Amino acid sequence: MKKSLEKHIVRLMPEERLYLLQLVSKEEASLKRKTHARILLKANAGEGGENCTDEEIRKSENISLETVKRIRRFYVTGGLEKLRLAAN
Repeated sequence: MKKSLEKHIVRLMPEERLYLLQLVSKEEASLKRKTHARILLKANAGEGGENCTDEEIRKSENISLETVKRIRRFYVTGGLEKLRLAAN
């Protein structure tokens, strides 16, 4: 596992990880929600996580570095609810 130098370390709970995995596979989920879920899954430094750097995530998702940092920050400071990824 890589040592993370990121300011906001994402550590998903097992149930959050499972929820996000299910979300990315849902056909009816919006592209934005799926992208945010994939960012968190790749950033996850917890059990079963990829612990990717922001730059690795940016390249793999073809998005801005600012987006990756924002999603990390939102999750760390407010959880899935702040990202509006929580189940409704």
